[in-house]
Amino acid sequence: MSNKIQETKFGEESNSSTGPVNMRCRGSDPITIGDALEISALTAGNKPIEQSDAAAIRAAEIRASGYTQIAGVAAAAELAAEENGQTEHVEDKIKLGDLLKDASSMLEEDKAVTMEDAEGVSGAEVENNPDRITYPGGVSASMHSAAKINQDPQSNPIVNE
Repeated sequence: MSNKIQETKFGEESNSSTGPVNMRCRGSDPITIGDALEISALTAGNKPIEQSDAAAIRAAEIRASGYTQIAGVAAAAELAAEENGQTEHVEDKIKLGDLLKDASSMLEEDKAVTMEDAEGVSGAEVENNPDRITYPGGVSASMHSAAKINQDPQSNPIVNE
């Protein structure tokens, strides 16, 4: 049985063209916050970074290390969201995939994702989204799927299909 990850909010589908993402093989190490951020690069890689994404990434970085880094992944996300807000054409905007593909290496510390971590990241994303929702296949969805797998390795959460 594959370990596909796909989780959508309110029945929406992700616009990712990568298809299902296998987060890990059964019996392997727990999925870390950095890993979950990198999964977001695959499942929502073409999404321009918005303020809600930057807030979710900051929350993830703080949960991974207990603090935010001056030049870390969260700072880069906030700068990207600011630049994207001033960029007219979608194709010129900085995307989640551009920023998060090497997220693990951008974190000074990392840890296994817990459901508490996922809820904190979701809260930050929702609070900073004018529509008060999370993006299907985005940072919050990847964190939730990782937490579910870490909590129950036999689970098969669906994040992006």
